[in-house]
Amino acid sequence: MKQYNIFGNIDHIELIDNEFKIIKTTTMKKKITQVEQVLNHLIKFGEITSWEAIQTYRITRLSDKIYLLRKKGINISTIDSSNINKEGIKTEFATYKLIENGK
Repeated sequence: MKQYNIFGNIDHIELIDNEFKIIKTTTMKKKITQVEQVLNHLIKFGEITSWEAIQTYRITRLSDKIYLLRKKGINISTIDSSNINKEGIKTEFATYKLIENGK
């Protein structure tokens, strides 16, 4: 699993039992931001749509979160997608996909 240190509140990362563990210097529980939620989703699943963001995280402005991640250097591609809804109408939307380095 790839680890990103873009938020600055991480003291260091250690390799424990073949997994990277984030070690924080503070014991206070930090509320995870919407940008962090999107990044975690991308790392875990590889892609996200606005509908997934709304249903799972109640994030209604996914394109803004993707923009902020791209500004921090995360490589994310936009794929034009479409689907037929239950009324039989074609709908179009974006799927955002995390691009691993070198792929």
